[in-house]
Amino acid sequence: MMQSRLVSVFLALSLVAACRGSGAPVGGAASSASAPSGGAAPALATQPVTVVGENYCLGCTQKKEQGAVAQCIVHGHRHALRVESASGDGGRALPELAGATLHYLDNDQSAPLQKTESLHHRRVEVTGRLFGPERTLQVERLRPL
Repeated sequence: MMQSRLVSVFLALSLVAACRGSGAPVGGAASSASAPSGGAAPALATQPVTVVGENYCLGCTQKKEQGAVAQCIVHGHRHALRVESASGDGGRALPELAGATLHYLDNDQSAPLQKTESLHHRRVEVTGRLFGPERTLQVERLRPL
């Protein structure tokens, strides 16, 4: 009963935070929903990007580096992209993404990054669309490096 109430309170607070647009944006940019009308668009709202980085497993890495109790062999790997460099429209550099971790939007284009053993802990170039506040990358093209 108490656990159920805590979950309800957490969900209610999450909903309020989402409605206010107070998510944790990348690089300090606000979500596009909170941009003032007629004002400049946030630097990292939703935009096309090309990102170079390491396709790595969160569980394996945290287990090795921080002693986490990850069970990738049992539950599967959870891959993400650790950014080395990124560029937006027209090749404009996005230095605020360097060192960030981007999570893949689950779809057919991201499946090889998440399920192909030969891409496990491999350097890649990914072109797609970044959903900034969520740090989610919609993969459109993949190139192993």
